[in-house]
Amino acid sequence: MPNRPTCSCAKRSRTAGSAARASGTRRWRLPPLASELDIWETEYLHRLEGDNAVLEWVTATGLRPVLNGLAGADLERFLEVYRERLREAYPRRADGSTLYPFPRLFLTATRRA
Repeated sequence: MPNRPTCSCAKRSRTAGSAARASGTRRWRLPPLASELDIWETEYLHRLEGDNAVLEWVTATGLRPVLNGLAGADLERFLEVYRERLREAYPRRADGSTLYPFPRLFLTATRRA
């Protein structure tokens, strides 16, 4: 695939993703413990400003484990490719802003008596 990062970051990225999947598995252990369980998902659209608005947003949040595992040329190459992919996936609007969807999962549970 063209523009594919040529660095050792791929393995680290999979490790970060597997941690997120594991937390999802723990979440579904609640039903046997609850007499009532409501789960819903919503998506917020954040209006971001700047040339690399989405990259700046994810750099401070979910991308942190990947960035912490990279240095030097690997880090620069990863950011170069990722920045371009984010610009393609989340283009700037005519007013200069970028809309970034931000999914959230909520739940409420009542403990079994």
